[in-house]
Amino acid sequence: MQILANFIKSILNFLLPKTYLPVDSKSGLWIDWADDTEIQKRRNRESIKTFKDKGYVILSKLIPNQLCDELNQKFSKYVESNHEEARSAEDSFGFHSRLCNFHMFSSKAKEIAFHKTLVSILDEIFSSEAVLCSSLYFEKGSEQRIHRDGPFFYTVPKNLFVGVWVALEDIQEGTGELVYFPKGHLIPISVEKIIQEGGGWSEYSKAIESKCRQLGLGLEKNLAKKGDVLIWHAELPHGGSKIDNSKQSRKSIVFHYKAKLAPIHGEDVFFSKAPVPKFSVFSYKSYNKRKYIDQGIPFFAKNEY
Repeated sequence: MQILANFIKSILNFLLPKTYLPVDSKSGLWIDWADDTEIQKRRNRESIKTFKDKGYVILSKLIPNQLCDELNQKFSKYVESNHEEARSAEDSFGFHSRLCNFHMFSSKAKEIAFHKTLVSILDEIFSSEAVLCSSLYFEKGSEQRIHRDGPFFYTVPKNLFVGVWVALEDIQEGTGELVYFPKGHLIPISVEKIIQEGGGWSEYSKAIESKCRQLGLGLEKNLAKKGDVLIWHAELPHGGSKIDNSKQSRKSIVFHYKAKLAPIHGEDVFFSKAPVPKFSVFSYKSYNKRKYIDQGIPFFAKNEY
C-alpha cells in the first residue's frame, strides 16, 4: 500500500504545479499558543510547561547506563566492519565525525529513540504521534555554531519538529559541550527580511545569536550525565562549544522527530529558494509499532553547520 500511495503521489506531484511556501508563518505547535490551564490537562504537564517556558526540557537519567554502553559498543563494531569509510572520518585522536542515521543499523539506537517515556512526552508535545526522521551519533563534540533547526526541518505549519539529545557518557568540561540560549525560542527573527537582503542560513544564524546576546540571554552549557535526555524546541538557539580537550570523547546521539502528518522540507524551501510539490513522499519502517522514515544506510558526515 505504501509503495502504491507513493507512486500516486509522485504522479500527482509531476502533474500539479509546485508552490513557494510563505515565510514567517504562525507556529503550528499548540504549546506555543496554549495557556497554563490547557497544559495542566496533560499527563506530562511539568515537562511540557518547562519545554514551553525554556524551549527545552531535561529528563535526567532516563536511558539506562547499560543501554548507553551497548549503543557505544555497537558503534565501535560498526567502525570495525566499515573501516575504510570510518578511516576517512577519523581525526588524529581516533575519534570520528558524526554518523548519520545510525538507527537504521542499530536496534539499540531505536530502543533509545522510542523509549516509552520519551515518546509519551513527544506525542503530547505534538498532540500527535511523533515520527522519527533521522539521527546523528557523535563520538566527539560538533563545535557547531549557534543555530536553529527550523531551516533544516521545516514543517508545514512550522515548529512541528523537535530535537532530542542523549548523553551516552558523562560529559566532561572542554569536550565541545552542547550549549543553548534558554528562552531563545521566543525571539522573533524576520526570515522575510533576511531573504530580501539576499541572506540565508548563515545570516539567519548570526541574527539569532546577536539578538540573544543583545537581550541578555545567558548561554547555558550542558554537562550532562550518562543517560540524560534533552528535548528542544525547533526554534531553540543551540550549538556545540569549542573543543579544548581533543583527547576526550563526548559520546551522544541526536534524534529528530516530526508530527505524523506534517510535511517536512529543507533549507532551500525555508529561505524560499525552491518551490515544493503538493505531496511529501516518504517511505516508512516501524519499530514496536512506531513509525520512522526509511533513511537507507548510515553514513559519516563532517561536523559542520
